[in-house]
Amino acid sequence: MSLIVSMFRVPDGINKMIELPDDFVREPLGVYDEVMDMIKSLFPDADYSDPTCIKVNTEELSEIVFPQEDPVHRFGFINPSFQLIKRICETTGWRGLDPSNGRFIPPFIPPEDYGFLSATDE
Repeated sequence: MSLIVSMFRVPDGINKMIELPDDFVREPLGVYDEVMDMIKSLFPDADYSDPTCIKVNTEELSEIVFPQEDPVHRFGFINPSFQLIKRICETTGWRGLDPSNGRFIPPFIPPEDYGFLSATDE
């Protein structure tokens, strides 16, 4: 089973999708070229032949689902490591969403509570 974590801009204090107000308007992550450049700097050896489904295949990640929209409002990591999501969130201020439970990352609760493998499972 794959774990998909989608990246968004979400206000601090919102920990679950159901806590978003009805009038919530998503802020973009950035313009397409800037967000794609950030992805390319993190994964220079990835296969970008299909920019909507970037093949990464590292220990940190298998694929990136990247919409062709400008500005970019969200994109998804397929099978990311918790450390990767934490690093992206701390660097960019973005938040990850695990759709299996509707929780946003951060806060950085135990990774297995989001569906990531625990250290003993790896």
